Parts: sequence; structure tokens; C-alpha cells
Amino acid sequence: MSNLILDSIFFYYPGLEVLRGAYLEVQKGEVTCLIGRNGSGKSTLFKIAAGQLQADSGLTIISENRIHQPSKKERFKHLAYLPQKSFLPRSLSVKDLISEEAVKTDELLQRISTSKIKELSTGERRYVEFKFILQLNREFILLDEPFTGLAPVMIEKMVHEIYYAKDTGTGILISDHYMRYIVDVGDTFYLLENGQVKTIDSGKNSIIQ
Repeated sequence: MSNLILDSIFFYYPGLEVLRGAYLEVQKGEVTCLIGRNGSGKSTLFKIAAGQLQADSGLTIISENRIHQPSKKERFKHLAYLPQKSFLPRSLSVKDLISEEAVKTDELLQRISTSKIKELSTGERRYVEFKFILQLNREFILLDEPFTGLAPVMIEKMVHEIYYAKDTGTGILISDHYMRYIVDVGDTFYLLENGQVKTIDSGKNSIIQ
């Protein structure tokens, strides 16, 4: 089964239990949404999946391959991770990072293609990071607050790209405070609360309320 599974994940900061046996599953060709309050541990769970943090216990299963250690190299073969914080080299230009084909088919990228990352607005930089992650063509992509700092027109473009990635078989895990967009694009919904993940089965309308 070609899924991404986080199984029985425990994680502790000194004096604080963040994750208590968290479990979630991301299926290929679907968008899985992780919902929770600030500080609930969503970003921690993303970092564990991407190998940025070591869980105290639990494992990651990618396409039936059980991974116990962070193993960034092994994970990177299968997944790409968009963290909350900016990560692209600030001295490089957009055209250094994004393929020529992608630039040609995107008016926004055409306009900023010669700009360096440090010269971009917060929204432009976030959009370029998102496009960079997508072009890696991994089986799974992890999007932690992808819409932060973006104008609605940029968010709509990103949502369109997410739909396209989903339709081509990519499994997507996403978390964001822009609930309207999350609900529109999501197939499966999880709530992270008190260190545990619960499946939300009550329908999209109730998630917004």
C-alpha cells in the first residue's frame, strides 16, 4: 500500500508532552488536512515526518517501508516538505530555482524570474517556495501553513496547483489557518488535540463552524 503513515508518535520537550501516540495516514491521490490550535503540535508532527525531528518513539511508514530514525536522505526520496519558515538561499534568483518550463507557464513567476529571493515580498517568496517543492515530483508533499502571507489571488493559484498534484497521484498533507481553502481542497481531515490525532467524520460544513 503506497501510503504515508505516522504511527504511534510520541514527542516530548522538557516538561511538556507534545504528542501522545499520534497516528495519521496520507493516501496517494488525496489531500489530508491536519487541523489544530496553535501550539497543538502540528508543526512538530510535520517535522518528524520529514526527518527534521527525532520522535521519542513511533515510526514513519512510507510505501510499506518502515523508518524508525530521522533518515532525511531516505525520506527525501519519497517526500518533499514545505516548512513554515523560509528555506531557499536568499542570494539565488527565482530562475535559478524554478524550471524554465514552470516559469514560462506562470505569469507571476515570469514577472519575478530575475529577482533574487531576498528581493521578493513575503507572499512572492512563499509562492516560489511552494512551486519549488512541487517541482521535486515526490510521492508525498507536506505543506505546513503554505498560505501564510499570501494574497487571495496567490492562494487560489496554489489551490489549483494542489488539485493538479492530487489528480496526478501525489499524496498531500496540509495544515493552515485559512480554513475555507483547507476545507475546499481536503479529502480527509484529522484534528490534533491533547497530543493525539482524531479523525473528523462529520463533514466539511461542520469543520468550518
